[in-house]
Amino acid sequence: MDKALAELQAEIYRVPVDRLMEHGRLRAEAMTIRDNKAEQGGVTEEDWNRINELLRQSWRSLASAVKT
Repeated sequence: MDKALAELQAEIYRVPVDRLMEHGRLRAEAMTIRDNKAEQGGVTEEDWNRINELLRQSWRSLASAVKT
C-alpha cells in the first residue's frame, strides 16, 4: 500500500516515486491503524490523535518532496 500511495502522488505531482515513499508509508500507517481499530471494535480518541499526527507528517513530507 505504501508504494501505491506514493505512486499516486508521483503521478499527480510529476515527481519520482522514490521521493514520495515516506509520504506513502506514513499515510498507509494511518490508514492501517484506522482500519484495524475499527475491526477490533472502535477507534479511540488516542488512536485518532495518532492518525492525525501521521497524516500531518505525511502531508509535510509530500509538500517537501514536491518543492525539491
